[in-house]
Amino acid sequence: MKRILFLFHRWLRVVMCLFFAMWFGSGIVMMTVEYPQLTEQERLAGLPVLQTDKILVSAEKALLLGQSLGQLDGPVVELKLTSIAARPA
Repeated sequence: MKRILFLFHRWLRVVMCLFFAMWFGSGIVMMTVEYPQLTEQERLAGLPVLQTDKILVSAEKALLLGQSLGQLDGPVVELKLTSIAARPA
C-alpha cells in the first residue's frame, strides 16, 4: 500500500507540474498577443434585430424625463437605442 501511495504521489506531481507549466505558458501568451479587434460593422452584425414596433417612448420624451428627474446634468452628446432582454431600451 505504501509503494502504491508513493507511485501515485510521484505521477500526480508530474501531471500537476505539466498542468502548471501549461497554465504559465498560456498566461505569457495572453500577456503578449493582442486580442483581435472587431470593426463596427462586424460588431453590429452579431447583435439581434431591434424591434422598433415595441418602442413606447420617443427620444424627446426620454430626454425630457431624464432632465426632469435630474439624471442629465449637461448637454446630450450621444443617444443610443439598444435592446435589453429583447425589449428596446
